[in-house]
Amino acid sequence: MNKKTVFATIVILLIVVATWFWWQGQAAVKAYEFAGRIEKVEGPVIFTKGVYENAQNPKGLTLAEEDKQIVVGEDTKLIKITQFMPTAAELEQSGGQYRPQDLRSEQSAGSLDDLAQGLTDGVFAKSDRNIYGQSKFVATEITYYVREYPQ
Repeated sequence: MNKKTVFATIVILLIVVATWFWWQGQAAVKAYEFAGRIEKVEGPVIFTKGVYENAQNPKGLTLAEEDKQIVVGEDTKLIKITQFMPTAAELEQSGGQYRPQDLRSEQSAGSLDDLAQGLTDGVFAKSDRNIYGQSKFVATEITYYVREYPQ
């Protein structure tokens, strides 16, 4: 074998290996959102059990419930959505049924105190980084729902 053939073989092998690593990175599972039930709140950390919301799910991979620690950082935006539940009269008119998406709701700034006090049992957290496989991550945004019942 001459030097050109050896060099060409090495270059081709490097290209094949680089392409394989690039493809593996593209095929990896990515998730940027997590929905979970709150188990407890300690300081700026929300302990949850839940599932990925927008995971790119390769064939055969099941996305089972996982424990996650969601960290509320300085730049984390907390969003509280208050849903106003129907009155008895409204429920009577609708035959006792309602659609949650049709309820009147208000969005306001949320707080970690709301979550610590148990005003809601679940959160939807977003991150600007891939959180798949991470047990703890800093959220960029956390949304939670609170129901307001008529008096």
